[in-house]
Amino acid sequence: MTLKRNFTLVGLLAFALVTALFAPSVARAQTSSAQGKFTLPFETRWGRATLPAGDYSFRMESAASPQLIQVWGQGVTVLVATSGGTSEQKVADHSALIILRHGKKGTVRALYLEHLGLTFNYIPPKAERQIVAEMPQLIQQLPVQAGAR
Repeated sequence: MTLKRNFTLVGLLAFALVTALFAPSVARAQTSSAQGKFTLPFETRWGRATLPAGDYSFRMESAASPQLIQVWGQGVTVLVATSGGTSEQKVADHSALIILRHGKKGTVRALYLEHLGLTFNYIPPKAERQIVAEMPQLIQQLPVQAGAR
């Protein structure tokens, strides 16, 4: 009987520790929103959408999962879902779109929002992965003006 109670107590303590470690980032993600602007100097794939070169705005209602970002500009409005998860890894010194450039086109791989301290990762559509893997690539950071909504 005592062994079972001690085992339960250890389990509860472990759960409390894990919760305490992850709660701040989860709470921040659930209550955070963002909006901003960026300029694409070349045609870019973002998820399943193809965005022509030009100026764009974006809005994210919540950084909680699943993350949907509304992007509009150049006569295009799309919703892009995070396909590669979210991390607290800092991939730039400022808010930025991380793009794999191949030829005169690009593919968004990540959106880093400095004010949230979060990176939203994107995986190219399955049909495009082979093509992207075979082409010479350049990783390019495009600045993003972003802040809380």
